[in-house]
Amino acid sequence: MDSTDIQKYSPIYEILESEAEEDLRKLAELVDSAVESGRSMTSSSLPKGFEGELIDSDNFGFEASKIYDSGTEISVRYDERDSISFNRPDSSSVEINVELSYSITDHWDQRR
Repeated sequence: MDSTDIQKYSPIYEILESEAEEDLRKLAELVDSAVESGRSMTSSSLPKGFEGELIDSDNFGFEASKIYDSGTEISVRYDERDSISFNRPDSSSVEINVELSYSITDHWDQRR
C-alpha cells in the first residue's frame, strides 16, 4: 500500500470517531510499512484492543477485530501463502473492513 492507497481512506476518517480513526490510520501505516520492508504482519503488531485468532490453514494468517463504543467495527484479515512452485515468491494479502454502526435511508412519497 503506498501513500495514495492510504489517502483513499480519507472520506472514512472524517466520519469515524477519534479512536476508530486513529486505529484505521495505524493499520494503514502497518500495512504500508510491511510492504516497504517486505516483512510479514503479525496480530501482535495491531493496535491495542484488537482481538484475533489464527486462521486454520496450511499457511500463516490471522483475523482480528475491534468493536468501538459507537458500534463501529474494524476487522483485519491477513493471509500469507507459500508458493514455491514456478519460482514464485511468497505472497500475502491484507483485508481491512470497516462496518459503521448506522445506516442512512431516504424516503420520498411521490403521491400528488
